[in-house]
Amino acid sequence: MREFGSYFCRFGGTSASSALVAGFIALGKSSTELSDCADGPEAKSWLLSQCIEIKDDDGEAFQFPAWGDAASFPDKI
Repeated sequence: MREFGSYFCRFGGTSASSALVAGFIALGKSSTELSDCADGPEAKSWLLSQCIEIKDDDGEAFQFPAWGDAASFPDKI
């Protein structure tokens, strides 16, 4: 599986995943697509509704948060 965190920061694994998800939720709140007083389950539901399905290099499909209809990565331009 691709290490998405390495595109955006110098750390990876769960630390990078947490940072990316927190940033995505903050973007949702600042754009008013997610309520400022959304609780955990509401934020999770909103986050999952923003995901698209992508496949890794091995063909395994999984959900990935994307602001729009597609995700783009620096090495896949």
